[in-house]
Amino acid sequence: MILGITGSRYFEKEIFNPDLEYIKNRLKLDFSKIEKVVSGGAVGFDQTFENYIITNYPSIELEIIKPDYSLPNKKMAPILRNKTIVEKSDFILAIVSNLESKGTQSTIKFAKELNKNFRLYLYEYQGPDLKLLEKPLWELL
Repeated sequence: MILGITGSRYFEKEIFNPDLEYIKNRLKLDFSKIEKVVSGGAVGFDQTFENYIITNYPSIELEIIKPDYSLPNKKMAPILRNKTIVEKSDFILAIVSNLESKGTQSTIKFAKELNKNFRLYLYEYQGPDLKLLEKPLWELL
């Protein structure tokens, strides 16, 4: 399986020290079935998840797709990058701190259009600990 990821820029290990093992167990991700992770490389959840993969699952290929700001319409670069992530992925995992993330919204929109499986989770911090809300939010979109 090729896993595409997207998420909040405020999900930073250095600031919040999120427990990615908790996320792995909570989402019931079977990393033995993941061949590749496709990420946008953004600060926050993307980079935290990338580092987790590099450290704990070195056999999983990691592809980072950065926005191409050489395009005539630079504002479209992140949106087109998000579409590419979806096109290259079998499944999209989105973890955000609020539902107002334009990048995550565009990624989920593309996942729906391309009939890709996805899950969107909202998280919050309780003290120093991360907690995913009990119900994923993909049905809200």
